Amino acid sequence: LNGRLSLTSAVFRTEKVNARTRNANSDPFVLAGRHRVQGIEAGISGAITSRWTALAAYAFMDSSIAESENASEEGMNLTLTPENTFSVWTTFELPRNVTVGGGAQYMDAVFRNTTNTTRVPGYWLANALVSYRVNDLLTLRLNGQNLADKQYVDRVGGGHNIPGPRRQVLLNADFGF
Repeated sequence: LNGRLSLTSAVFRTEKVNARTRNANSDPFVLAGRHRVQGIEAGISGAITSRWTALAAYAFMDSSIAESENASEEGMNLTLTPENTFSVWTTFELPRNVTVGGGAQYMDAVFRNTTNTTRVPGYWLANALVSYRVNDLLTLRLNGQNLADKQYVDRVGGGHNIPGPRRQVLLNADFGF
């Protein structure tokens, strides 16, 4: 399409040997486990018109604990590894040096323990932007993130969930020289 479209894809399989594992919570960790993640990733980006651009990406990951000192972990999903992720973003250039854009991202639920009994819910986030190019050296940009003010878990660590940022509105000035 005259260089206006880019397609990407990947098929992958990664194995980690000597992964940390232990038989019981009171036992010390040993380097005797094996983890596997395999999947696909695909993306598309490009200029739909001279003023309208878009991109989308999707990944599917099948993870498992292939070997462990704890037999109840074998065959379970890896912790904090989503099965599906998806993102989409688009921008459109309006007259008078104004650009608007918006998009969404999705992350599937993840397990927070190796026996897959505790799950962190998946989530969707919506984001948007408006920018104004004042001149060749200055652009003002207003970004809105997590527009629906979704409460979600961004990270898990130390036995607790770390919430993701609530709704944010950021004003940026980009200076060139």
